[in-house]
Amino acid sequence: MGSLVGGSIVSLTATFSATAFFSGIKYAIEGGITEIGLDQIISALALCMIASMLLIRVLQHRFKDSF
Repeated sequence: MGSLVGGSIVSLTATFSATAFFSGIKYAIEGGITEIGLDQIISALALCMIASMLLIRVLQHRFKDSF
């Protein structure tokens, strides 16, 4: 049962990530970045950097005994 739940979480996350990535690329190609503004782009990048650091720390803590 745990494998089924884990697999569904991974597939949901992968689907969301792929959809967000390709939608973002399409939005950027269609000129959406100029509508947003530089300040919001920098804020979004900073938020992504913070989230990625938190994710790396969580994964390091979770898998510290595995490797």
